[in-house]
Amino acid sequence: MKENKDYFELTGVHQLDDAFASNLANFSGRKILLNDLQTLSENHAKLIADFPGHIELNGLIHIDSGTAKKLTKHKRILRLNGLKEISNSTAKVFREFEGFLGLNGLETISSDAFEHLLSFKNKLSLNGLKTLPDGFQGREKPQNRHLKLNGLREITKEGARELAKTGGSLELDGLKNASQKALFNLFMHNGTMSLNSLSTLPPLAAQSIAENRSRVCYETICLNGITALSEQTAQYLGKAEDIGLNLDGITTMDASIAIHFNEFIGDLNLNGLQEIDEKTAGYLIAKQTGYGLSLGGLRKIDDQVAKVFSNMAAGSLKLGIASLSDQGASYLSKMQGHLSLIELKEISEKGLQLLSQKHPLHLSAELFDRLPTKCPARWD
Repeated sequence: MKENKDYFELTGVHQLDDAFASNLANFSGRKILLNDLQTLSENHAKLIADFPGHIELNGLIHIDSGTAKKLTKHKRILRLNGLKEISNSTAKVFREFEGFLGLNGLETISSDAFEHLLSFKNKLSLNGLKTLPDGFQGREKPQNRHLKLNGLREITKEGARELAKTGGSLELDGLKNASQKALFNLFMHNGTMSLNSLSTLPPLAAQSIAENRSRVCYETICLNGITALSEQTAQYLGKAEDIGLNLDGITTMDASIAIHFNEFIGDLNLNGLQEIDEKTAGYLIAKQTGYGLSLGGLRKIDDQVAKVFSNMAAGSLKLGIASLSDQGASYLSKMQGHLSLIELKEISEKGLQLLSQKHPLHLSAELFDRLPTKCPARWD
């Protein structure tokens, strides 16, 4: 048994008694770890469910619907990652759980049980599933649900079509490849998506992102495994509106690709770019009037690129540059919108004086302290 103010861990105990289960609910820390438990009665589940923090029961390999019902009274984080199977009745009960539920030990699941879990109200992690069950039907649900399927290695066009109906936030960071039709269907999903292992984005998938999305709220699509875009794919992505697009795996982008983003309306993250020329910079900021462009991987820019960035009309610009000339500082101080230079270290006092006229401006704590006491850039 291990205990400190943060967590209580019970090791080597396979079954609770009534008094001990009752006392667990009164623990004042953040976590109770009961990962050696092999069985849990309904009464003990009811008692520990009152604990207001994080509960781990990863030693359980089976749980019936009655015990599950008692655990649904818990409102925070519940991890049951030892479960290897789940019945339809237990899955139906868990869809009422309002906290974060981890079921990462499930490697297979019936279509009925999966459909029940797709009605989950909050955050659900099913990272053990390698494939989706055949024949399941997707269900449209509220936008606050977060579903993790990061163990998924393949997906059919039918499975993608049904999964896209579910809404909310969807993580598929283990999916490396899928057919064009499957990706087309998948990107009809109405919510934030993360597919950071996807290595290529075919034009048909990009077309789905741009044209086939019925948005009810702002969404972000994370595709940080993509290292290059074809011109046709870039053409489609550039037509997307009111989304966030994360493409941090791209390390180079010339003007022939960037030109297709001159109509893009949304937040664009290209934090893997190592260098940028004037034309590329100009295309990327063309429509940045209310959103953001993040280039956190850039370590230097020349004065002419800084001059291009000075034409940014609104929104936000993040640069990862470590040094900045006086002329560059003069140009950047003239851009409209939020400027983030958190990695900046080498700048003269004159350059810093020029930047001090920029508001809003985000600098490292060291540079912030060097700003004049009264200047537009200071927010304290």
